[in-house]
Amino acid sequence: MKFELISFIFLVFSSSILTAQVEQDDSSVYALNLPDTDTIHYEKAFHGTRIINGHSVETLAKGYMEMRIEHRFGDIAGVNGGYQNMFGFDNLSDMRIALEYGISNDLMVGFGRSKGTGAPYRSLLDGFVKYRAVRQSRNFPLSVAVIGGSSFTYMKASSDLSEVSNFPKAVHRLS
Repeated sequence: MKFELISFIFLVFSSSILTAQVEQDDSSVYALNLPDTDTIHYEKAFHGTRIINGHSVETLAKGYMEMRIEHRFGDIAGVNGGYQNMFGFDNLSDMRIALEYGISNDLMVGFGRSKGTGAPYRSLLDGFVKYRAVRQSRNFPLSVAVIGGSSFTYMKASSDLSEVSNFPKAVHRLS
């Protein structure tokens, strides 16, 4: 176990030293400071539309589309981890692929598909609408975004009434 941990740390540090990293200027992708009023709005409260797996108050700029690939790794260094399973990469617990689009600088939509963690639902389709209602300014130190979302499972239905995967009607697959 100690050898695996030392090998993993060496791999991480050596790859970051040998890899040239280029920082991308993403200021054009997210909604910008628009001079439409006398109030000065701050350009960004966050540098992206997401914070880990949750939403931030930022929206994509009008006309921009973003493809997202999100994943959660399995066991990194435990019983099922280590270098044999690529430190959790081979045991993905969940994965999501999505497209998000900025309709206006304050309104965006997104649609995605995720594997699901397996309990209780798998094979999920989801969608959301996010509207940035209030932008942070010099006189008002708060940003507010309203998000509405829904998901639909298309996993195989069970005929057993006691199972959570029993879907007598299509509406029972929605959340």
